[in-house]
Amino acid sequence: MEKENQNKDSRMLKNYFVIVLLLMLVVIGIVLKALQVSIVERDKWRELGEKQKAVKVKVYPNRGNIYSCDGKLMATSVPRYYLYMDFKADGLKKDTLNKYIDSMALALSKKFKNRSAASYKQHILKGYNRQSRNYPLYENKVSYLDLKEVQTFPFFNKGRNRSGLYYKEMVQRQKPYGTLASRTIGDIYGELEEDGTSKGKNGIEMAYDSLLQGQHGYATRIKLGVGWARVIEQEPVDGVDIRTTIDLKLQDIVEKALMDKLSEVDADYGTVVLMEVKTGEVKAISNMGRVREGVYAESMNHAIADEVEPGSTFKVASMMVALEDGVVNPQDSVDTGSGIFMYKGAKMTDHNWNKGGYHVLTAEEAIWNSSNIGTAKIILRAYENDPERFVQKIQDLGFAQPMDLGLPEIGRASCRERVYVLV
Repeated sequence: MEKENQNKDSRMLKNYFVIVLLLMLVVIGIVLKALQVSIVERDKWRELGEKQKAVKVKVYPNRGNIYSCDGKLMATSVPRYYLYMDFKADGLKKDTLNKYIDSMALALSKKFKNRSAASYKQHILKGYNRQSRNYPLYENKVSYLDLKEVQTFPFFNKGRNRSGLYYKEMVQRQKPYGTLASRTIGDIYGELEEDGTSKGKNGIEMAYDSLLQGQHGYATRIKLGVGWARVIEQEPVDGVDIRTTIDLKLQDIVEKALMDKLSEVDADYGTVVLMEVKTGEVKAISNMGRVREGVYAESMNHAIADEVEPGSTFKVASMMVALEDGVVNPQDSVDTGSGIFMYKGAKMTDHNWNKGGYHVLTAEEAIWNSSNIGTAKIILRAYENDPERFVQKIQDLGFAQPMDLGLPEIGRASCRERVYVLV
């Protein structure tokens, strides 16, 4: 019995010895591997570690939308993409490109229909021979769905590193109602700013650019296996939505009426501003200029940008001054004669001079009939010897002060000392 116990203890010691030996070998292996990694393969693992490092990137905000007075969408942002190829991509190999170039060119030709398959093949090889890093694959912008489809094409489905395909994002502003109030709404520059925001070019887009832009946020891109994960650190702040006073139904009526009249009289350009008198809100604004024979479009906001003489509307301002100053009453009479009036060598006419004129009118009727002579004679009667007083009264009405209509490109008002009531 004692001998059996000794044999048993001996076997246990041998087993412990084997286990300890194996553990020592494992420890020695770990130490050797650690030395190999830290000394022999140090540069290799340091380079790999740099590739795995988290990268901080900007997260772009959405530009605010623009709405009509009743909440209809007038302008919104949609992403668009330009397609490029990097022929110096690390994983791009000429033999692989040659293997897929025919099927790739055919797919591009069927998709975009702007080149034949042979032309696309020649186009791609041209870029490869140049070893360009930003070679434009397709000259026009594509939608997100088009981008995703192209990324499934032969060769392109191997990813950016092996195929060289990449894209640049831009923002395109869409106007669901087409050209309605297009110039008033305005446009933006397509290229994104460094902070990921888009910039207004004109119209409401420019006037309220700081509100519409929003603010970018931040995210961290971390390498996980073969892909990247994005972790949002600071959420972007989307731009503010703008609700305008524009009524799209009225805008449609105004634009059609203006187009019909321009075509009828063959005018170079015309403009209409429709205001709600009770509130002062502009419900429609339209500017049409001739771009070619028989074709009109909005290219400039004449309603606010043009610096021109006020025309017949100045008769009302002149009469307002005279009434307020107490130098005329609505029923006071003025003789307009036969519609022709000479003053200091200048000839003034009423629009019906060829029909004998209006002759005697009241001040009220002079405005009603838009009589140049009637208004001019009333103003001369009161201010001929003191024109500075008339100019000051006009300025007191605010005619020389800048207008704040909430739109850029507005013309500068001026009221000079020499005032002509010639229209």
